[in-house]
Amino acid sequence: MEKATGILVATLWPTQPFFPILERETNLPPKHARRIPSPSQKVDWWTKRQYEHNIKKWTAYAERVRVDCTSPPVAQAVNFLAELYTSGASFSALCPARSALSCFLHLRETKETFGNLHVVKKLMKGVFENKPSILLEDRVSVWDTNAVL
Repeated sequence: MEKATGILVATLWPTQPFFPILERETNLPPKHARRIPSPSQKVDWWTKRQYEHNIKKWTAYAERVRVDCTSPPVAQAVNFLAELYTSGASFSALCPARSALSCFLHLRETKETFGNLHVVKKLMKGVFENKPSILLEDRVSVWDTNAVL
C-alpha cells in the first residue's frame, strides 16, 4: 500500500451526511483542521462593524433615560429613533440605526423584531416622506427641448 499525502479543503459542516465519513477517513488531529470564515460570517462581522456606531449611541441613550439597553420598552426604543430624527438624521441615517436595534434588542412586549413593529414602520415612513435621503430634484434633470430642437 502506497502512502500518499495531500491537501484537502472541505467545508466544516458537521450536519451534512458526508461529514462523519470525511472525519473518519481523513483521521486528522484537531490541530490540523483550520476554520476559514464562511461568507455569512464575514457578513456578520461587517454588519457588526456597521452597527457599532448606532449601538454605542443607543447604549448612551439607554443609560441617559435609565432603561435596560438589551430589553427596553418599545416606546423608549422608538423614542431613540425619533430623537435621532429631531437631531437632524435623514432616512438613510435612521435605516442602519433601526436595523442595529432589530439585531440587538430583545423586546419584552412582543416577539417581533424591532424593525417589523407597526409603530417603527410608520415612523420610518414619516421620516422618509418628510426628510428623504436624496431629494428628487437632485436625481432628475429637466432639459429644455427648445434648445435641443
